[in-house]
Amino acid sequence: MKSSLYACSFIILTCTLTTTAAETGGEQLAGMVRNGKVSVDLRYRYEVVDEDGFDDNAEASTFRTRLTLETAPLNGITALVEMDDSRTLGPDDYNSTENGKTEYPVVADPEGTDLNQLWLRYSSDFDTTLGRQRILHGNQRFIGGVAFRQNEQTFDALRAVLNQWDNWVIDLSYVDQVNRIFGPNDGANPAELDGDNFFLRADYQLGKEPPTCFYSVADQCQGPQDPCCGANPRTRLGALHGPAVQRCRRAAATATPASSICIAALTRQGLATD
Repeated sequence: MKSSLYACSFIILTCTLTTTAAETGGEQLAGMVRNGKVSVDLRYRYEVVDEDGFDDNAEASTFRTRLTLETAPLNGITALVEMDDSRTLGPDDYNSTENGKTEYPVVADPEGTDLNQLWLRYSSDFDTTLGRQRILHGNQRFIGGVAFRQNEQTFDALRAVLNQWDNWVIDLSYVDQVNRIFGPNDGANPAELDGDNFFLRADYQLGKEPPTCFYSVADQCQGPQDPCCGANPRTRLGALHGPAVQRCRRAAATATPASSICIAALTRQGLATD
């Protein structure tokens, strides 16, 4: 089922470009395309799966071609279209969830050509994007593109991102279709999921410098106040930013057990230790 937001974005994009061409004689429209960006991404992927319960291993050799065209902005308006094509290139002894080879373990990289993105964006004090688009929240544990697969997951959505309000970033999306990694055609799993979905993410930046998380070895920390342990040593997760960087630099110059941790933390974040 093709989503209403996807169809709406296509209609609005067509009307916008037609109106712009009529009002400017096509000059500004030509400039949007001429000054835009075109990119080609080629990715080869080889995966072997050895799974209990199957006599044979899965062996998948796939190749993805991605073509992206993004216009230059015109009065705050930008458009993008992106196509993906995934094909087997070599061994194809795997269950793609579409090819019927159920004697092999699943490698969810089916063949096919798909419209990965098609959106229209208006940018001012906040960015509004309508159409098929990529939505990535944080580390993508809950909302993301599953981009390690050849067919990326994208969303047919209306999205607004407010990033001009003090230290807040508010990201709100209404999604009526999720285009899953199992597409472009239905197989053992549906290629699309329809529904009324709302995604909300709010970020607040503490201080002038954004905190950088790092990982430390808790049992080598000197206590809760150790500059390289962070606020909660038991979680083994800390924030290294602003004054903490200076404390960590001073600790790195000492001979205490924490010094090696501080040096490692500073090195991982690309910060000088002298």
